[in-house]
Amino acid sequence: MTRPLRLLVENGHYHVTSRSWDRSALFPTDAHRDQFLDTVALTVARCDWRCLAYCLMDNHFHLLVRTPHANLPRGMQRLNSSYAQWFNRRRGRRGPVFEDRYYGGLVQREPHLLELYRYIALNPVRAGRCSAAHRYPWSSHAATAGIAPAPPFLAVAEVHDLFADVTGMDGRSAYWTFVEADEPAPYDGPVHGDAEFIRDAMQDVTRDPEHARRDWTTGRPALGELIDEAVSGSALSDAWRRHGYTMASMAEHAGCHVSTISRRIAAHERAMLDCKI
Repeated sequence: MTRPLRLLVENGHYHVTSRSWDRSALFPTDAHRDQFLDTVALTVARCDWRCLAYCLMDNHFHLLVRTPHANLPRGMQRLNSSYAQWFNRRRGRRGPVFEDRYYGGLVQREPHLLELYRYIALNPVRAGRCSAAHRYPWSSHAATAGIAPAPPFLAVAEVHDLFADVTGMDGRSAYWTFVEADEPAPYDGPVHGDAEFIRDAMQDVTRDPEHARRDWTTGRPALGELIDEAVSGSALSDAWRRHGYTMASMAEHAGCHVSTISRRIAAHERAMLDCKI
C-alpha cells in the first residue's frame, strides 16, 4: 500500500487527519474527546505548533496546524501514540488504535488555506451530525466565529488576522461569512496550492518509486472521476496503482468493505495476467 508523501517545511500549514484502524469509534464518549483535546494542547505546547482549526468526528479527526519548525512527524507521533495508549488503558484493550499513517497535506496560505477552514468547519454538517457548523460542539468553528469560548491552544487571533488581511474586513466577521458562503471541496494529495506553490514545494523532494506518479504533479483526479458506477476492478486497480489511493479510502467512497475492494483489484489483475500469458 502506498505510503503518504511527507513534505516538511518551516512555518508550513498542514491539514492533518487520522482515522481509527477498524472504522470503530475513535471518540466513543465525551471523556475521550476531552482527553484527545488535552493531548492536542500538550502537543502544541511541546512542538511549538499553532493550532488553527480542529474537528473531532466519530472515527477520525481533522487538524489544521502551522509548524514554525519542520517537525510535523514528531508532533503527530506524540499526539497519536499518547492518545492511543490512553485509549487502550481506558478500554482495557491492546492493539492499534489508528490506521496506517496519518495524512498530512501541505497547504498554500491563499486561497487554499481559506477553503480548508471551510472544509473542516462543514465536515460535521456534510456528515449529517448537525444542521449548522456552529452547533457542533467538537469543532473549533464556534470559537473562531466568536460565539463560544476558545481553548487556550487554539490560535484564534492568527485565523482572524489572515481573514482580515485577505478581505480588508473584521477578521472574525470575514471568517464567519466565508465559512457560511459555500460548500467545501475535498482535500487529498500531499500539497494544496497553485502550480507555482506546488512546484516550489516539490522541487527539492527526491522521487520515491513508492509514490504514484500523479502525486508528483499538480494533483490527481478525485475518486469520483476514477471509480465508475460499477466499481469495477479495472477502475479500482488504476486508482490504487497509478494514483496512489488507499483501499480504505476507495472502500469509504464506494460504500463497501475494504476486503471487497481488495478482491476486485486482485481478480482484475489476475485476469490481466492471464491475458498476457
